Amino acid sequence: MPKEEVYPFSEAEKIEIVSYPDRMTWDDHLDSTIIVSGELRFSKSLIKERVILNDTIAEKLFRYLFIEECPLIDLTRTLCYQPRHAILFYNNEGKIYSYLEVCLECGKAEGDFLYNEICDERTANLENIFKQAGIKYFGEEE
Repeated sequence: MPKEEVYPFSEAEKIEIVSYPDRMTWDDHLDSTIIVSGELRFSKSLIKERVILNDTIAEKLFRYLFIEECPLIDLTRTLCYQPRHAILFYNNEGKIYSYLEVCLECGKAEGDFLYNEICDERTANLENIFKQAGIKYFGEEE
């Protein structure tokens, strides 16, 4: 199935990856979504990097989220959830209509659409996609 037929890719005018410090250390509203009324809920000053995906990287991300699957499900994994990255989907009005926030340390993610499991065995692949897109921040202190 082509990405143009699968939500949220089907409606994306642009797809962006943003990086920021561990949200668990600065967000006072951890139980709420990071998107409100088509905008990020937190200050843009917290964003370390913003990268708009080209078609090649968007296709790799699509394959990762919808085609590739975990080789096995490990029910004993830790769920540290220290998210430092979000994938944002924008419509033609420049508003964010969908997102996926992810912790690359434990593989736990929160999004507003269904996607394949992001398990420990696959987090390195997603990190590699982010690196290919141009993201350099992965939580290391500067």
